[in-house]
Amino acid sequence: MLLKRERKRDRRYRERGGERDEGRERRGERERERGERERERGGKEMEIVRKEMK
Repeated sequence: MLLKRERKRDRRYRERGGERDEGRERRGERERERGERERERGGKEMEIVRKEMK
């Protein structure tokens, strides 16, 4: 979800005919990578929990 401030900034960029903020695009990629790592770690934790339940 975009913050209101970021949405406003995007709109201002478009009004000026500019592109969206590239810095945030890169930050989004980092967030996605971190999310993937979190999921991998979460998956490992689930495996451990399953083993403990047996």
